[in-house]
Amino acid sequence: MNRKYYILVGLVIVAGVMISFSTLNQSQKEVLPQEENIRLANLEANELVWYSVNDGLELQAKEGKKLFIDVYTNWCGPCKWLDKNTFSHPVIQEKLAAYFIPVKFNAEGNDTIRFNGQVFVNQNPNAAARMSTHDFTPYIASTARGISYPTMVFLNEKLEMIQPLTGALAPRQLEPILEFIGADHYLTTPWEDFLATYTYQIQE
Repeated sequence: MNRKYYILVGLVIVAGVMISFSTLNQSQKEVLPQEENIRLANLEANELVWYSVNDGLELQAKEGKKLFIDVYTNWCGPCKWLDKNTFSHPVIQEKLAAYFIPVKFNAEGNDTIRFNGQVFVNQNPNAAARMSTHDFTPYIASTARGISYPTMVFLNEKLEMIQPLTGALAPRQLEPILEFIGADHYLTTPWEDFLATYTYQIQE
């Protein structure tokens, strides 16, 4: 391999928040899921449009972008905080739209997801909250620390796993990560070196 891939694995401090970067097993890197055909769009024309997994993959096949998957649940307070405070920020929306196809995946949803000849479903769709985890959730959202919500998943242009990232990050915490992965700095530059020289658009 001519190009060395630098991906930070372990625990990294970004603006005082601990973030877990970890990769899936090699056998889990090809991600070709299918989801019920529901498009999640904001009402305001100037807001970011979120796609279901199925719609996101359909668009990705045309545009060839990376996928950003927000793995959430309906009961998750930090997930709601992330939506309200971080994903609504114009700089975050600008970077998500520029580099990624933004996707929402309900970790306790009822969609049928197919990839690599396998089918993942929610085997307990009528169970109480926190007891109805979709089978696809541990596949796409597992980290070295287990599964937690929210988890933000980054897939490259070939739909291979880059990193799952857990935590409700503030806009200024997420901004350099989107640039680091979105602009492919992660392929050539260690995270610490990138962060040390990064110029923030979002001011403190």
